[in-house]
Amino acid sequence: MLPVLPELLGAGILILALIKARVILALYLDLAKSQVWLRGFTAVLTGFVLVIFSLYRM
Repeated sequence: MLPVLPELLGAGILILALIKARVILALYLDLAKSQVWLRGFTAVLTGFVLVIFSLYRM
């Protein structure tokens, strides 16, 4: 294993999960046609990721 800080690794995993969720919303659920809905879902998911990361840091 590479010597990586656990906080950095956790943040990287959460960022990858956020990117994956956005791709699923845009491509598979066809929200790319409705940018307002895509931005709304992305904002909610970003807030959720920030809450999870802050709880992880505690």
